[in-house]
Amino acid sequence: MKKQNRTKYLRVRVTESELKELDKRVKKTFLQRSEYLRRLIFGQLETIDTKENYLLREGLLLQIGQINNNVNQIARALNAMLKHGESFAFTTLQAEKIRQLNDMIKGWNEMKADLLKKL
Repeated sequence: MKKQNRTKYLRVRVTESELKELDKRVKKTFLQRSEYLRRLIFGQLETIDTKENYLLREGLLLQIGQINNNVNQIARALNAMLKHGESFAFTTLQAEKIRQLNDMIKGWNEMKADLLKKL
């Protein structure tokens, strides 16, 4: 899609308090004032992400990545043990915990995919 240059100006008069309120709302986003106003005018304000939500998602993605890394390290260690002929047996409780962990990882990966779509 070809990018369109915006060549038309829209002038609006506001009071000092209205401008302060507008700037306060804009500051909560990663947008410039003009982009914020365009989205507001065209009903796309729900697509605006706040800095707080963005940073929260980034933190969650980082934590999910770290958890996945830890699980991968555990899996590699177990596979190495099996490869070298070492045996180990899980108790029923341990096996259940492993299943729960596996389900949690699947859920985190789904959540990570959803979060990445929104970034």
